[in-house]
Amino acid sequence: EALLLKAAGEDGGLDLDGLGILDLDEASYEKWLREDLALLDEIAEVSEAMVDELPLPGASDTNWYHELFTTYQISALRAQHALSLYSAVQAVRNNDEATALAHLNKARLQTSLARAFITQQERRYRYGPDILTERRNSLTTYPYGYLHETSTGYFWTRRDDQLAQFINTYFHPPPESWGDAQGNTYAASSDGLTVVTPNNPLIGTLLQGLMPALLFRIDTVAFNCWLGVDQNENGVPDSGSLEHFTLTNANSELAGRLNPFSINVVDDGGQNLGILNVFEADFTFNLETESVVNLTGNIDPNNLAGIVTGFGIEVDATKELIKNVWGFDRNEALPLMLPIELNLTLVEVSE
Repeated sequence: EALLLKAAGEDGGLDLDGLGILDLDEASYEKWLREDLALLDEIAEVSEAMVDELPLPGASDTNWYHELFTTYQISALRAQHALSLYSAVQAVRNNDEATALAHLNKARLQTSLARAFITQQERRYRYGPDILTERRNSLTTYPYGYLHETSTGYFWTRRDDQLAQFINTYFHPPPESWGDAQGNTYAASSDGLTVVTPNNPLIGTLLQGLMPALLFRIDTVAFNCWLGVDQNENGVPDSGSLEHFTLTNANSELAGRLNPFSINVVDDGGQNLGILNVFEADFTFNLETESVVNLTGNIDPNNLAGIVTGFGIEVDATKELIKNVWGFDRNEALPLMLPIELNLTLVEVSE
């Protein structure tokens, strides 16, 4: 199983976003090169050699042999594609943008070749694309054939796009700054997130995947708060993410509102999935006893569903999931807005 994950480029130990690899000390990095990357190279080489030993399918061969041969081709190509991805991350660690981009271009060519193989095989399917790959009416929650994402090459192109974003962000980072914001700084991560409303454990897992690290700079003298997103978790707000709102003080708590509070959601490779808006977002800070911020507001279910589709889940299936989480019958129409309440643990950050 571990070998298959490496060949597929899906092994959690080989984070495509590069954070795990870039942060390794030299001894651990050498071990990664010697064991993980070298093994992936060997898998790619052996897989290609296996394909080379197979006779090319001809007109007289059965559809089964054509499909088997194409499966071997794509499997070998997937291993080579994964090697290109991780070789690019290696180049990023070596601060070599040109080589990283060369590996990215190679990965994109491999993706194009894989899609060509898939298109060729689709002509030999027993059933047509209207059943297997295209969008259509269905009795299930998925309005397309089960080979839809195979046909589009989604799990190949997604990795390519993630890598392109990672390379660009690493070598051309946007400027980050607190500007003129004054006060004490607090950090909140998804690890410290607790969902109060809706009362369903599934939403906690979902929101932890959507919620980026947040930074608050709170001025308890002038009653101001600045809120920024910290995707790279370097203690400075990401470029363009800083928002300001005023605070009121009541019963040892500070409260303020953003309308909307806009969250730029990215996947684990830094690919932008869209903006999730929390309307009438009320923040209540308890800094004296618990160091926690309570957030209440409303979200548009269509906005939430659109974001979640970026993780490979179909919109209609996502809406069914949302109905279940918020306690609606599957035959009910979703309301225009859904209530949400979260608690986030705050950790003070020393300057």
